[in-house]
Amino acid sequence: MSIRPTRRRLLYFAYGGDMHPDQIGERCEAAELVCRARLQSYRLAFHGRSRVWDGGQETVTPDPKGVIHGVLYRLSASDFDRLDIWQGVRIDGGGSYFHSPVDVIDEQGRLIDALIYRKAVDGAPAPPSHDFLRHLVAGATARDLSPAYIAALAAIPSRPADFPVPREDRTAAALLSGMSCAC
Repeated sequence: MSIRPTRRRLLYFAYGGDMHPDQIGERCEAAELVCRARLQSYRLAFHGRSRVWDGGQETVTPDPKGVIHGVLYRLSASDFDRLDIWQGVRIDGGGSYFHSPVDVIDEQGRLIDALIYRKAVDGAPAPPSHDFLRHLVAGATARDLSPAYIAALAAIPSRPADFPVPREDRTAAALLSGMSCAC
């Protein structure tokens, strides 16, 4: 099995909500799960506020001793465009998230070039909602990440949402994301 991007397919390392099979399936019908992987020298952090989950949004932050577990997907360019819309990526750099190239390590110890989404402006740390944290844990469990990592995720401080979640995202960007084709 070759683990590298191709001309029409990109490698995306999902460490947050997109690990969950239902979420990535809704956003990218043609997403191909490649393998479990980890990102060294970073830790998971939460900042800002999600309109959907009413709590902090996931991102990565540099940490020399940190490690983030997740999954690697092979995506079509159009699926990556759909994720850009969901994540609020803008070509001018003014969006909520941006692409960041990283090297992840697969279970065989191979170094793989991939892209992740990182928050453009972190702002003050904000705990995720209980429901969003449960969503992350469910995704990590569905992808069979290590029990120790799943336990560490479950132990992240969280808070109750102020409204029923997940709330359907009715922003123009979320509505447009459903209009893109999966090529």
